[in-house]
Amino acid sequence: MNKKTLNIILLFFVLGLWGVAGYRFFKNTFATTAYPTALKFDGPQLGVLIIKRDTFLLNPVQRDPFLDNVKTNPVRTIPKPARRLRTTILPTALKPAVNWPEVNYFGYIKAAKNDELALIKIDKVLYKMHKKETRAGLTLKNIYKDSAQVLFNKELKIIKRN
Repeated sequence: MNKKTLNIILLFFVLGLWGVAGYRFFKNTFATTAYPTALKFDGPQLGVLIIKRDTFLLNPVQRDPFLDNVKTNPVRTIPKPARRLRTTILPTALKPAVNWPEVNYFGYIKAAKNDELALIKIDKVLYKMHKKETRAGLTLKNIYKDSAQVLFNKELKIIKRN
């Protein structure tokens, strides 16, 4: 078969399929059969339809069908609560409030040999302090870009940069 005759056969086949589809569509669209629009109700029905529920008990499956063995539920024992020992709470001594001096951190200066120098104002007096240096009872523990760690009367505090 050459190409031209094959195309003509396939064309008739496709036209036949479209014809069947169109016929079914138009046949159902323009139907002449009249269907009843309303059902007649003759009065009350004598028998009332009551649906009773069928209740039954489902037991858990005791036998495993794949392993072919019987499953037993372990007996759970409830542990007795442990006896609580009465403990007395000892009053803790309150730490005396440490009156910190007015401390402000203004930044740091970095030297050539990794020697950092912090600018700290203690009670309105500006100091240049190295790490682990003590001035006015205040010890500089660490220096950061945005804060400094300061020790005063064994209490550690972080001062933010102004």
